[in-house]
Amino acid sequence: MRHSKYSTLLVLTLLIGATSALADGMMMTAPYYYIDEYSQQAVIQFDDESNTEIISILPGFHGDAEEFAWILPMPSLPQVAGGDHTLFQQMRDFTRPKHQYRDDDWDGCGRSTFDTLGAPDNGVTIIDSQMVGYYQTMTLSADQAPALIDSLTHWGFLHSENVDQATELINSYVEQDWFFVTVKVDSASFQEAFPDYNYYGYYNGFLEPLKFTFSSDEAIYPMRISALSAAESTQVDLYVIAKHRMTFPGATARYANAFDAAEINRISGRSYGTVKGLLEPGDFLTHLRRDYRPQDMTEDVVIVRDDNDDEFWMIYYSGVPWMTMLFLGPAVLWGIYRRIAA
Repeated sequence: MRHSKYSTLLVLTLLIGATSALADGMMMTAPYYYIDEYSQQAVIQFDDESNTEIISILPGFHGDAEEFAWILPMPSLPQVAGGDHTLFQQMRDFTRPKHQYRDDDWDGCGRSTFDTLGAPDNGVTIIDSQMVGYYQTMTLSADQAPALIDSLTHWGFLHSENVDQATELINSYVEQDWFFVTVKVDSASFQEAFPDYNYYGYYNGFLEPLKFTFSSDEAIYPMRISALSAAESTQVDLYVIAKHRMTFPGATARYANAFDAAEINRISGRSYGTVKGLLEPGDFLTHLRRDYRPQDMTEDVVIVRDDNDDEFWMIYYSGVPWMTMLFLGPAVLWGIYRRIAA
């Protein structure tokens, strides 16, 4: 990172270890089961020359996991694969604020039971069906929204508790010729991966990531459908790799850096090997964050080039600056003396 970057200086230690949860898409349960989507996290790689986007998602949730399911809209036909769990931990560590002791200059404060077989033959096409780790996934297209609603209801992804809310959104995606990926946890595979988990209990934790590759002429993060399952406040963290510093409406940049070959070579492969493997000379990595309420999730997020390519690394400080102690120390001691003398 070059010396031209600037920093936001904070007096108090920042809370930087944000909990991870399901990213874009709509998290579903059967009736009377509870799921709460309290944050979203994704790593997005966007190539504006080939118009290709790769979005890696780290799902997680807390709630009744017995009937967990997930629907994700995609703007073009995606390839679905397993992701790398270490990528997200490395991204959080790699872009986290620097810690600096305040001894130098200070500028001030600154188990699923859904049946995916036997769907009605009504214009919905199952393009792909596969097991990815302990996930059972299907990639779908539809000519008409009512057909897709019927199929998703038949398969158990929609039901009387959510179908009315979901219909309008699914209509809009079908009208735009988007595709859909449905994801559910295969109970036998999940039990093998988590032998101590009781399906009738309360689950809180991380699952394995999924990776979706698709064509797009803009970097996009499907957001609207999340409003159906989001908590009252949802923290969205996007790590974007592109040729420029990126942003989206309302986002705060927490890290932004352009990489040349020398800087990539200096990255520790032991600590950040997965991140390093994604970067090429000329890439810009931007960490963006925004908090959303469900009523704010009215549009899919389009991630665009920022107004500038300034580099940025947030810094938080601890301790007391020595200049402050130099000037205030005698005054404090004098005050203590006066209290004792009185």
